[in-house]
Amino acid sequence: MSLDCFPNPPAEAWKYWQDKVPMSKKVFNSLAEDDRVKAFIVGGMAKADMLNAMYDSIGEALETGKPMEKWKEEIQDLFQRKGWTSPAPFRLDNIFRTNIQTAYQVGRYKQMMDVVEDRPYWQYSAVNDSRTRENHAALHGRVVKAKDPFWDTFYPPNGFRCRCSVKTLSERQMKKKGLKTEKIEPGSLLKIPMGRRKGAAINVMPDKNFNTNPAKSYWKADLSRYRSDVKQSLLRELTHACPDDFCTLSDYEQGACYKRLKRHLIPSDLEDLQTVVWAEKAKVQKGFGEWLDTIDTHRPKGELYPVGNLPGKVLRHLEKKGISPRLSLITLEDHQIAHMLRSVKANRNAALTIDEIKTLPEQLATGKWWYDNKNKNCLVTWVRQKEVWLKMAIQLDYKIHNKKALVANSIRTAGVVKKQDVMGVEKYEEI
Repeated sequence: MSLDCFPNPPAEAWKYWQDKVPMSKKVFNSLAEDDRVKAFIVGGMAKADMLNAMYDSIGEALETGKPMEKWKEEIQDLFQRKGWTSPAPFRLDNIFRTNIQTAYQVGRYKQMMDVVEDRPYWQYSAVNDSRTRENHAALHGRVVKAKDPFWDTFYPPNGFRCRCSVKTLSERQMKKKGLKTEKIEPGSLLKIPMGRRKGAAINVMPDKNFNTNPAKSYWKADLSRYRSDVKQSLLRELTHACPDDFCTLSDYEQGACYKRLKRHLIPSDLEDLQTVVWAEKAKVQKGFGEWLDTIDTHRPKGELYPVGNLPGKVLRHLEKKGISPRLSLITLEDHQIAHMLRSVKANRNAALTIDEIKTLPEQLATGKWWYDNKNKNCLVTWVRQKEVWLKMAIQLDYKIHNKKALVANSIRTAGVVKKQDVMGVEKYEEI
């Protein structure tokens, strides 16, 4: 298929493109291989606005059948107007061909599957010119049954700028052409049918990151497979690497990116995405000290702030116990601040001062961490003076009742304790 001028895409190709999720290379590399299927990335392009401009422009070209040279001219002009450095022409060629070809092959796959009972044999077709890669040429003309696992790995494209395609054949055509089906595994030794190395044997494998069938794979990622801090980082990156900037939308659920992610995230991960969005917005709006100054400790309203995160060493310790919090995020409610300062605690010298409360983010990062085996939560302690310690208790996966679907780790209490009340006590396990 020539990509210099191409027809409007099959509906399946356009739907595939609309479902793709723009993301940074950092997020892409953090994902498991099977979670990368619907990612749209451009190597070396980290800024979300640049990535999204590229995504939108390719989508428009796909939808309207815009020729590649016209697209290249327009995207270079856009980058120049924005003051961005455009990728080199050969890279633009690569980006365009690879993405358009993938979308078309997805549409072609759906069409072929619609007639698979009548045409159950698929023949690999390489262009077979001077630019054809040897391992692609070695597959040319070979017939494999449509439902063979071979196509899970080798359905084109099988590399950047791959021009290979697949033809369908009926039983009658197979007999007429004298063709036989083959069983080909990744790494199989096949002969090259053309070029200066004609007749030489080669181990056939798709290029790196092309060993899946994008048409067959539907990305329904389950991020619970990742440790809490990694998962939270992935979600945070996704909020910034999408066509809509979540932190500037008053109602992010109306954003196009959120709607796209909704099709790919399981319900609990979608809830956690909303939590991460809330935390990002809160930190942008005001700092912790600023937020504290607005709190009415006599009449708390249920306000909340993202005060820190569970450290990696704590998450690894919890993991060994079979405990995996949904996120590493730690929150603090104004009700808890009122509790920390209340007169009953102050009268028995058990209360924190407001200045000590202001250091809570720092203590989460530098304090001593413990696991409470009895209450199944975490403690953080730090020294006020000699044998007098301060501590805060953090409940894991606490559901915030006044926040829709918000689950995070929550500081539930803090106060003054003696060193001997923690050190050496059987239920407390130092992390």
